[in-house]
Amino acid sequence: MGPGRFLLICVFLSLTMWLLFQIIFLLIIASIVHNNTLQNWDIGPILQNVFLVIMILGLYIIFIMTSKDKSLNDFEIYIKNILRKKKAGGALTDFEVILQALDNYKIDRIVQNEREFESIIFTYLKAKFPDFDIQFQYRISSGRSIDIVINDEIALELKIGENKGNLDDGFSKIAWYKEKGGFNQLAIVILDVGMINPRDLDEYEEMFSEKGAKVVFMKGDISRPR
Repeated sequence: MGPGRFLLICVFLSLTMWLLFQIIFLLIIASIVHNNTLQNWDIGPILQNVFLVIMILGLYIIFIMTSKDKSLNDFEIYIKNILRKKKAGGALTDFEVILQALDNYKIDRIVQNEREFESIIFTYLKAKFPDFDIQFQYRISSGRSIDIVINDEIALELKIGENKGNLDDGFSKIAWYKEKGGFNQLAIVILDVGMINPRDLDEYEEMFSEKGAKVVFMKGDISRPR
């Protein structure tokens, strides 16, 4: 965690404590409202401070929910999870947490090929979720392998969007994962390198969804022949 993030968290926690203090103080004032003592209190500045703190907290929450920064630290992602749980009315599943983490991740280097892409994502997930059982090139009885398997329940197929043929291969993989591997929580992670029309990518997302797979797009670049 960088010093800027640490300072931001300290300010956030300090403002939260100050808000609680102000609320408690107002409750004390309310408890003596029947006494003439109330006229000796000037609650205007207190209310202004309360509104100021609420506004700052609201802006911070908006910042977290709308931030495009892909290096969000664990504290911010934790806050995001809490807010989304409230909105959804329940806890996030491990699958949803994984999808969210992938959506928040940004590859900061040129990828040489699909195997390197798989390795990058595997390394990221292993570091991000040390308590999860994450396996690379997971083999099953037929001798074929799945790119990444998490907790023996979640299957990830990784593709680089170089051409439509590469993405078309994902359909047979999804069907095989479901029928032969017994996986119902499936996701296609596509590295969008700008070589396929965005409208076509939208169509692929819809078709993969119809087959029962979630889709995560990542922006990136690959090494191109000169």
